[in-house]
Order: sequence, then structure tokens, then C-alpha cells
Amino acid sequence: MVIKALQAADYARSKTEATKLGTQAIEWIRVQKESLGWTQFSAITGDYCLNDALATLDWTSLPGACTTWDLNGRYKRQLNLSAYADCAETACGGGVDCDSLKITLIVSWQNDEREVRNITCINHWSD
Repeated sequence: MVIKALQAADYARSKTEATKLGTQAIEWIRVQKESLGWTQFSAITGDYCLNDALATLDWTSLPGACTTWDLNGRYKRQLNLSAYADCAETACGGGVDCDSLKITLIVSWQNDEREVRNITCINHWSD
């Protein structure tokens, strides 16, 4: 009984931290969109590992899947950016919108490889 309670508490702590790490990354992505401008930002698609401190990240050094659990010693923060119709039709609703990117951000942690998944859209006009 005590072990189950400890496991549940550890899961809750890990999920809270993963959610926080995901929220920080989504905000960083929004700042990147504003600082780069839509034309340059919307050309960034594919998989990216956001395990380093967000303040030091550079898109050119991020491509690919996260291979280690080196975010806070326990987590991985994996980003996928995909363009256009897939985003507009499944995540944002409505028809095809050629000024949208679908953001899939997965923060996972080592215990049983659990994860928090955040799927959202960002477009030319969103804040």
C-alpha cells in the first residue's frame, strides 16, 4: 500500500514537471516565431530535441530525435513541427490553412517511459 502511494506521488511530481517543461517549450517556440518572422520560422519543420536550456538553443543544433534523458537528468523534450494541411485539418479545425504549423511536443521521463503530449497549432497570426 505504501509503495503504491509513493509510486503515485512520484508519478504526479514527474507529470507536473513534464507539463511545466512542455509549457516552457511552447512559449519558447512562440517567441522564436516572433523573433525569426513567419517566413523563416515556417520553414523549420521536422523533429527537434529540446533537451538543452531554452535560452541557449539554436535551431541548427537541434535536429533529430532525443537520444538521452539529459533534461534535468530524467526527461526528454521532443518536438515535431509539420506544415499546412495536416495541421489545419486535424489540430486547428477547418479547411487547409497554408499559414499554419502543427506543433507536437512530447516530454517523457524515465520511469516506465511515461509522457505528456501537447499538440497545438501556430500560424502567421497567432500570439
